[in-house]
Formats: sequence, C-alpha cells, structure tokens
Amino acid sequence: QYPKHATACWIGNNLSDNKKGLHLIKKACQKSNTPLLYHDVNAIEENSRVFSQSELKDNFYYQASFYICASEEEGTPNTALEAMSCGLPVISTPVGNMPDLIVDGFNGFIVERSVESIAKAIRRLKEMDINQLGKNARASIEAGWTWEQKTKNYEDMIISLSNSLDK
Repeated sequence: QYPKHATACWIGNNLSDNKKGLHLIKKACQKSNTPLLYHDVNAIEENSRVFSQSELKDNFYYQASFYICASEEEGTPNTALEAMSCGLPVISTPVGNMPDLIVDGFNGFIVERSVESIAKAIRRLKEMDINQLGKNARASIEAGWTWEQKTKNYEDMIISLSNSLDK
C-alpha cells in the first residue's frame, strides 16, 4: 500500500535550532531525487493547523514509503516509533533508542547526521524491497515496543527496585 515512487516522510517541530534536521532531510531528498512529505508543527503558514493522530496517519505516514529522523539529540523519537507502527522503515541518526530498535537493512538504517549519509541510505532503501522493510518495521514494534510492553517493563523495574530496597 505504498506510493508508486519511494516517498520520504518527516513530522516534528523544527523550531529547535535545526536540531531535528529537517534542513538535512530536505537536501538529502533533493539529492536522491525523492519526494518528501513533511509537517513542521510550528511552521507559520496560512494553511497550517494541528492534525489529529488519525489525520497524521492518513495524510503523512500512509502516504509515504519510509520515515527519516535526522535529530541531533533525542530520548525517544516518538514519530519514528509511530512511523514504524504504521509499517514504514526508518532512516535515523543514532539518537535515543533508535540504535536499539533499527537493524540496518532489516527495518531501516542508522546513519551519520549528514546530507550525504542520509541520501546514501535513501538510495540503498530504494534498491531494496521497501514493502518487506516496512513489514519488518511493524513487526519490530509489535515485538517489544508497544505501550503495553513498555508499561510492563517499567512496572517490573519498579518492583525490582522496591524489592532491592527491602533487603
């Protein structure tokens, strides 16, 4: 259910001194001749508005074939997790938990934070079976990154810490 031509996607707030890397993503997509759908939540445009989660899925994630995260620093890039849960492989810088989740060539790529590195990953991705990468991305989320699983992990950690204090 992906667009005929590989299409990149980015969603976020780019008002953080370019730490989110939208400027790099735009240049990399241009360099690799790849369309980019993006939504900068703080862009000041006449037609800008806040999208619901459902509208983000319908207008961005489901219209793209992969997601790019070029952040300089992050804990958990939630939009990358959302994209993967929608079946999009992710090209990401090694921020936050992305190196724990993304397996190069399986569900996306970990890249250096540069136009050339992102463009190279886009070209590699376009040579692969993007649908299979997307299925792998979705399966990766289902295998341990759902809210229920993360909540259970925190609960187990708190119980373990509590038990260690009782000793």
